[in-house]
Amino acid sequence: MLFGTHILSFSCGVAQLPAHHAEGRRVQLKKAFTWAQSHQFSLQSKKFKSLLNKTTNMDTRSSHLLKIRPVLQKAKVHADTTDDEYFQNVTLRPIIKFQNMLLIEAFKNYIGKHKNKYYELSVEKRLEYIEKSIQKDIKFRNSLKGMIIGQFTVEEYRTYIKNSSALNKRMMNMVINRLKDQMQLLESVSLVYE
Repeated sequence: MLFGTHILSFSCGVAQLPAHHAEGRRVQLKKAFTWAQSHQFSLQSKKFKSLLNKTTNMDTRSSHLLKIRPVLQKAKVHADTTDDEYFQNVTLRPIIKFQNMLLIEAFKNYIGKHKNKYYELSVEKRLEYIEKSIQKDIKFRNSLKGMIIGQFTVEEYRTYIKNSSALNKRMMNMVINRLKDQMQLLESVSLVYE
């Protein structure tokens, strides 16, 4: 009953996904069954099992990503919320929160590669440094974007590419604000112990 196990695990995965993702999975599963029946494949055949595995494995990544992502109770989504705001609150905010420590470590590494000049600056200048380093350094900005985009599900990525420039601005503004709000975590270890 290997096939039954796939159905059971797939069904459990659907139940754990948000409604808009779960519906897509149900449609894919239904298409797989319809295709198999129209091509007169036995539901126990190796070819059908392979097709089903490809369908469920693709979703396994999405379901795992969604499971580990924090749920933000404060993220506001209303009927009049724009698509960009919805994506920001439902996708970007949880991912950026999840990747927070990685983003901080990446910025610490950036500071180190630039001769620790950040630590010589006043608080106001540090705030400017955070903002300018992300806005002006394209390589660094792209690396931060990669840390966030890598956490997208396939469906979220498809949504993202439809309006990537506006969503990139939102994404980087959120990262800048998060780093500014956590400046104390950017302190070097030697400064903390002095």
